[in-house]
Amino acid sequence: MVDRGTDYTAERTNALRRRHQRMRNNDDLRERRKLQYLEGKAQYAATIKREKIRSWKEYCNITTAANPWNEVYKLAAGKRRHHSLFTSLRKPDGPLTTDMEETVTPMLEHFTSEDNVQDDSEFYKQIKDQSQATVNTPDYREFTPAEIRNVVESMNSKKAPGVDGVTGDIFKQAFETFPKYIIICLRKGDFQKRWKRAKLIPVVKPGKEHSEEVKKFRQISLLNIERNILEKILTTRIKYWAYSTNFLNNVQYGFTPQRSPIDAAMAIKNIVNEGLKAREVIILVSLDILTAFDEA
Repeated sequence: MVDRGTDYTAERTNALRRRHQRMRNNDDLRERRKLQYLEGKAQYAATIKREKIRSWKEYCNITTAANPWNEVYKLAAGKRRHHSLFTSLRKPDGPLTTDMEETVTPMLEHFTSEDNVQDDSEFYKQIKDQSQATVNTPDYREFTPAEIRNVVESMNSKKAPGVDGVTGDIFKQAFETFPKYIIICLRKGDFQKRWKRAKLIPVVKPGKEHSEEVKKFRQISLLNIERNILEKILTTRIKYWAYSTNFLNNVQYGFTPQRSPIDAAMAIKNIVNEGLKAREVIILVSLDILTAFDEA
């Protein structure tokens, strides 16, 4: 029987479950072990609930009850924030930064790139000219109201907003109130300059807390929701064309629906197994592009 005086852990509960599942030849013993597992599972749930209550009471006693603006109020009101502490960074010429301005400057240079038309290559200029000419071709189709509505409704209402502070929930309500106005704006396909602005939040990479290099940060770029909606409509069309025309290579695993790194690993495993059976020499080359996603 289950010891009711014991605080059950996940390991102990899983052990009871495995004992039940492995018993296949004795129905009576299997049924008894099933009851032991279910009772142990209930005890484990009770232990978790008890520990949650104890932890909450301990947290509520961190600050005095006389202060109505203490940590408990901030947590309940959603106003509790964790601020990252900026530290000095190593400048390219050697010395460390001494103030906030000096620290932020190399971070901005690292995170952002200069969008200068004069630096465009001939190939990029041709692509821009072709994209402008596409609007006047018979294949060009405006965004349909159904396309726009589907994307707006799929946006995460709880996602952090961009520079303008408009959340997904606010935009959804505005779309329900003024659908025609928003549809007309998005149909123009005009990528406005304010959509190129992003709120950058630096996050220290794991294990790099004590580094003095600016590369220890990776940034989260919070963009305005209108930009995200326009971008999602375009990518949906591009994906439909790519998949319907079999444009993507069969060995493309990243950013592909119903495929994952596990599928890529299994494909490599099959290649290795076939090579070993044929007594062939197998060479695996792994490439890691340095700071591939560190810039906006």
